Amino acid sequence: MLPLPNYYRSKMNFSITINDNLSTLLDLKDFQFLINEPNICRSSFDHSEQQYSNIFLAIFIHSATKNFDKRDIIRKTWGNHSIGFGIDNHYNVRLVFMLGTTKNQTIQNQIQQESQHYGDIIQGSFLDTYRNITYKHVMGLKWINHFCPHASYILKADDDIFIDLHQLIYYLHGKFGDHPQRLMACYVNKNSRVSRSYRNKWRVSYKEYSEQYYPAYCDGWTIIMSNDITLDLYRIAGNRPLLWIDDVFISGILANDLHIDHFDFRKSIHCYKNENVKNWLIKSTKSSAISIPPMLSLIDANHYNDPNEISHTIISLWNKTVEYYRYNLNISIDQIKV
Repeated sequence: MLPLPNYYRSKMNFSITINDNLSTLLDLKDFQFLINEPNICRSSFDHSEQQYSNIFLAIFIHSATKNFDKRDIIRKTWGNHSIGFGIDNHYNVRLVFMLGTTKNQTIQNQIQQESQHYGDIIQGSFLDTYRNITYKHVMGLKWINHFCPHASYILKADDDIFIDLHQLIYYLHGKFGDHPQRLMACYVNKNSRVSRSYRNKWRVSYKEYSEQYYPAYCDGWTIIMSNDITLDLYRIAGNRPLLWIDDVFISGILANDLHIDHFDFRKSIHCYKNENVKNWLIKSTKSSAISIPPMLSLIDANHYNDPNEISHTIISLWNKTVEYYRYNLNISIDQIKV
């Protein structure tokens, strides 16, 4: 694998502003960012208006309020800015976690402490439930457009994934360049029939969505978008009746309204799910024999009996990926004890 170019300067025009009220979110007229990090994408030496760092990739991760361990594992492994395989000095990455609210005051107090310690929590004033996940997704778009509008790429992810940032940034730079336009890359679902069964977790009523099939949409665990797409999606999000399945609503219905052609990356990059992740981990651990790590990995809780196994898997992915880069690129990064 070739090293990344040692430069990156954003040439995008960020003079465009959005006519948007921070106190609204879709049909919520009294919305607030209860916890916010408005300066995370701005230059560390100057937090005044328009003084931004050159951000190549901004990542916002959907996380449930109680998922402290999942967030912590991401911070210690692939989401740690300071150990990003030598890329962050020139290809800046920013990562935040998107949360709703909780009725549990103990958990809320812990979130406040977590925010004060790490400075990467964004919390909106809607209850953090599965039926409210579209609010969380649109909040992510809103936050990007208000507080990180200059990032070239935006990645929406869930908190049960692993990303090899070195591979991903190298791939995005080589495939789409530093200033992509109208890009939505993901695992694409086509010709998906709407479930009407009361026994189905994903049941949608005719009142909620009347068509027989959904438009093409992304698996929500990883969606990569260009800057312009996030702005367009946010601008039109309030024009459609809200659908609680956020993947379908954002990357399907709204993307279809914008005539966006999805880029299905499953055939062009190493993306592993569950069993394939396990298979890669059990292959040879000898440094010289480790195959190229998966660029994107999904560790779905439905495939694991023990929640601790998810954390164990992400740490194992990290350690083996670190060993691959240590041997092949002579990059020395500390592993984590399982």
